[in-house]
Amino acid sequence: MGRFSVSLLQNRCQVGKITEHIPFNWKIRMSSKIREVIAEFRETDDVEHPEDLVIESNLGDEEWSDVAQWQSTRRNCAIAKAAICVDETHRRAEVDV
Repeated sequence: MGRFSVSLLQNRCQVGKITEHIPFNWKIRMSSKIREVIAEFRETDDVEHPEDLVIESNLGDEEWSDVAQWQSTRRNCAIAKAAICVDETHRRAEVDV
């Protein structure tokens, strides 16, 4: 199994755990806060994506740490969004029954 497959599997497990154990309203708030953090990264570093920061800069240790944090934050945002979508799908399925 390649690194991408393992990462995808881990993300699916995280979505499942979040969907199962965290209330819907909290997921919405968490997703909103994560997006705020991403906006702060964009504003602070004056680029749209962490990869742009790598391309445009001579990075020191602190900047590499920022890139890693930004990438982790984006990944967490994607996981939160996926968990919200799963919840919404389950809610719609319950209404249709």
